[in-house]
Amino acid sequence: YGHCALQSYLRFPSYDQWRQEFLRAAILQSLRLLKTGGFLALNVADSRRFPLAADTRAIMDEVFGNVAVYELRMRRLPSYGHFEAAHRTEQILVARKPFSGRRRAAIRRGSSG
Repeated sequence: YGHCALQSYLRFPSYDQWRQEFLRAAILQSLRLLKTGGFLALNVADSRRFPLAADTRAIMDEVFGNVAVYELRMRRLPSYGHFEAAHRTEQILVARKPFSGRRRAAIRRGSSG
């Protein structure tokens, strides 16, 4: 992270504005650009100030309609004094771009075409 003027936290000064105009926009753009059946995976963690993981999951669930949550166990660094345990976790949120109606029906029937 830096202080370049292009950093999202500088371009969107309030968390609510950042969440709507940056995070939601990035997730919507990901949905648009993914191929059908493609995956979006994001590694997120809540901070002391913002519920980033919860908000990201809610937006992904709204946009994709399906989100799997995996817990990534990470070693706590000594500089992270606010963590009491030896390990901390971050979430890996994974969503899949839905197949079209015809393609979804073919998959349920067991064919690929």
